[in-house]
Amino acid sequence: MAKRRAKKAVGKGAETPTGKVALQLRMDATVHQRLTAAAEEAEISLNQLVGGLCRWASERMHQGEPTLESGIWEARRQPGCVFIGSLGQRWDVAYQEACREQTGEDPGEAWKGEIFCRLDFTERHVVRED
Repeated sequence: MAKRRAKKAVGKGAETPTGKVALQLRMDATVHQRLTAAAEEAEISLNQLVGGLCRWASERMHQGEPTLESGIWEARRQPGCVFIGSLGQRWDVAYQEACREQTGEDPGEAWKGEIFCRLDFTERHVVRED
């Protein structure tokens, strides 16, 4: 008896046998042209470029607005906003001492964090004006 072929995934967000999910999105023609040009220059597909950018961003994404509190970046809840980066943190005394012993360097009291990108889709229109 012949094996049955696996059914093809259909519909929005349907997962394929490879674990991949289809994504359809709309964007400005200018943005599409820039992404296409970047992919061609890198000799990769547009799908690879967009997938890689999404993976990178999703691993560093925080809901809300970044706010500098006592010298370190924290997230303040704000619907319609996300940012991409690393939140800061304060080091406890044990961590500071361990760093001094292992590296001979003082890590300081805190790591400030980094902000790569802020997106604001509220009525303030920080990202877009239309």
